[in-house]
Amino acid sequence: MHMVLAFLVRLVLLACGLVFAAGLVVVFLFLLVVAGLHAGWARLRGRPATPFVFRVDPRAGFQRFYRPGQPGSSPVAAGLRTLGARRADVTDVEPRKPGDAAG
Repeated sequence: MHMVLAFLVRLVLLACGLVFAAGLVVVFLFLLVVAGLHAGWARLRGRPATPFVFRVDPRAGFQRFYRPGQPGSSPVAAGLRTLGARRADVTDVEPRKPGDAAG
């Protein structure tokens, strides 16, 4: 019984892997067709086919944190401003012993 169950688990895992691989192939083929249509449409209009490019500058993330910001431009500063505005509404409370009744 143990061997049959182990075989079924392996069979299910193999099927899941095959379905995942087939899904990746379908997505790849879809993107390939979209790129082909894009290139064909550009060629039909007589324009150069520009590839889909996502440019990433790795320095941009560091420059964002090392660049001096405007005073009060961060979300933390905005939160502190609203906290300061709400602080005027706060009144002092007199402490009571844990056994005292409220009222």
